[in-house]
Amino acid sequence: MMAALRPQGFDLKTEEDHNRFHILMLAIVKVTRYVENWDKGGHEDSTLDLSVYAAMLHAIDAEINAPNVDF
Repeated sequence: MMAALRPQGFDLKTEEDHNRFHILMLAIVKVTRYVENWDKGGHEDSTLDLSVYAAMLHAIDAEINAPNVDF
């Protein structure tokens, strides 16, 4: 699934790269679990967890993209 999402792969160099990749993998697991339970109406725990992982990715991205201010 990761190869389909990003055929060029992931070049993990920094701590943030590794953190983002790990959380992204956890989110993919939750999506997969939800899809596996499609005919049963989904998987509530997975949708809740997915929202948390999305918020975590957002927070990491915001930190990475924040302007560096030297005082």
